[in-house]
Amino acid sequence: MQKFLLKRLRRLARHRKRGQSIPIIALMILILVAMVALSVDVGNTFSEERKAVSASNAASIAAMSAYIDRSSTTTDQSIYNAIVNSLQSNGITPGDGTNGTVKVAAYYLSPQGEVLVSHPVVGSGSEVPTGVGYIQVKLEAKVNTSFARVVGQNDLPITASAHAGACPVNSSVYPLAIDSSTLGTNKFNSNGTTGTSPEYVVLSDGSVQRRIYVKENNVPGSFSWLRWMEDKGVNGKSATSAEELTASMTGEGNISKGFEEAPWPAGESAPEGYPLQPNALNIGDWVWGTSGWMNSASLDAALDNHIYRKTFLILPIYNSADVRGTGSNVQFRISDLGTFMITGRGHNSKGWYFDMIYRGAPTMQYNACSVTPPPPEDATLLELFGGVSFFPEYQTNPVEQRPIQYVVVLDTSGSMSANFDGRCNNTTSGSNYLQCSNGPAGSRNLEVSNTGVDYWWNPQNERRIYVAKKALERLVSLTNMPGNTGYTTTRPADKMAVVWFNSKVPSGNAMNFSNNKTNLTNFITTANNGYGNYRSVGGTNGAAGLYRASLLFGAAPKTVAFNGNNVEYKRVVLFITDGVSNEFLNPSNSDLDGGWSYDATYASGSY
Repeated sequence: MQKFLLKRLRRLARHRKRGQSIPIIALMILILVAMVALSVDVGNTFSEERKAVSASNAASIAAMSAYIDRSSTTTDQSIYNAIVNSLQSNGITPGDGTNGTVKVAAYYLSPQGEVLVSHPVVGSGSEVPTGVGYIQVKLEAKVNTSFARVVGQNDLPITASAHAGACPVNSSVYPLAIDSSTLGTNKFNSNGTTGTSPEYVVLSDGSVQRRIYVKENNVPGSFSWLRWMEDKGVNGKSATSAEELTASMTGEGNISKGFEEAPWPAGESAPEGYPLQPNALNIGDWVWGTSGWMNSASLDAALDNHIYRKTFLILPIYNSADVRGTGSNVQFRISDLGTFMITGRGHNSKGWYFDMIYRGAPTMQYNACSVTPPPPEDATLLELFGGVSFFPEYQTNPVEQRPIQYVVVLDTSGSMSANFDGRCNNTTSGSNYLQCSNGPAGSRNLEVSNTGVDYWWNPQNERRIYVAKKALERLVSLTNMPGNTGYTTTRPADKMAVVWFNSKVPSGNAMNFSNNKTNLTNFITTANNGYGNYRSVGGTNGAAGLYRASLLFGAAPKTVAFNGNNVEYKRVVLFITDGVSNEFLNPSNSDLDGGWSYDATYASGSY
């Protein structure tokens, strides 16, 4: 049987007609071309649609921002113009949806997600409507095809739709309650004061600065600390602790991370539905308090930062008749919110106090944001809308900012005594100068050497070394170190080491890691100061400076113990120099100096 089949196949092969494979090959080529055409056209369409989606998101936010920031002169057309301008900035040309243009439709929606009946289309009227909850931007267009035209498909459709709403900025509210009896119309009153400085001061702009004292258990006062949670704060510490209070008073505050209303006092009738908005601070809420003053260096630093920055603080206001409990069980009912500024703090025979200015009611701040509006109302459904926060049990909340180990490597070579154009003028007069260091493109060739010893630039505040040192002194003041404005103990302090280099880098040119801002600043200021703090000399051995920095890192721990945990430092090297090195590194020498080269740090023939 097998022999018969083999003979049959050979006979068929001998009688095969020429050209039978050509139609098959042609068909395969056609299929391949069609597949390539499909991938090119579909890929191009997908790219354009993705671009349209991004553009519609940006346009809806631009429209909502214009709506939020509107004034009495804002027109409906200006809201639409914000959409058009945003689209154009993202490469979208509004039009009829053909020939590379995009058809644009924009709608005002109610807070319930329905088209605003009184004024549905953005740009269709003269006045901006009220009661807008969302703005929707829809884009439609047709993308011209390249290969699909062969089969009669000249274009492919794309669509995009985006919604934007007004999201409240849940920040800058702090747990410091003010007694309403001290307040008048947009300013403090003088009730209970001497009416004279420093108790009560009328400022030049008409506002009033008043001294208010902390409320103790048995001592009357005009302010009291609050707490946003009953037992545990958002950082896991006791809600009555100085650590949690400091966290709530730092920066923009942390009420957005968690808030618990206090229950309605026992034995008193609570209104139906209390609290009206659970886990969100509202007028009429009962809030937990913390009696007395809180002694804490980190809290003092947070308060001093607000004083220094003249922060407008949104603070709860209470009526003295609406206070229940004592100690850690004290509760305050919030009657209003106000905008305040702390101008000073201290202690005298009456107790701890703040000097404050009252600015009146706060203006609720909103930002435009991308949102998904609620679906249109369906009478057959029971609907519930609201915000949801999801915290998986396995989630760990990382430290917001790791402490930083800085190593500053500072060039103090002679060329740093020139200005930024590489010029020296101490031996010339008028507008004359000598080219004493490399400058920007177009500068004259080098004319003199021994810069720093024989030649330098005046005035000194225009020298490279002066600018570099002042910038580093400023950096030290901005780190999280004790004594700096904004220093916080909610995370480990930053540390810094400093290495300065010229031709040589002995161990004395390095200062080990420290968080003493005074010592660090002095070391930076006096680096290579044989001719004064801001006149440096010597060659440029950048490799030796970096090598010395690596030794500092190698000997320093990578972590620090903090609140029972080992927190890893973020390591940062700042290498500050004005040019290419001309000195060699020799790790075998104590000063790391390996000789010099006029042209480069690599000897001829060594590479």
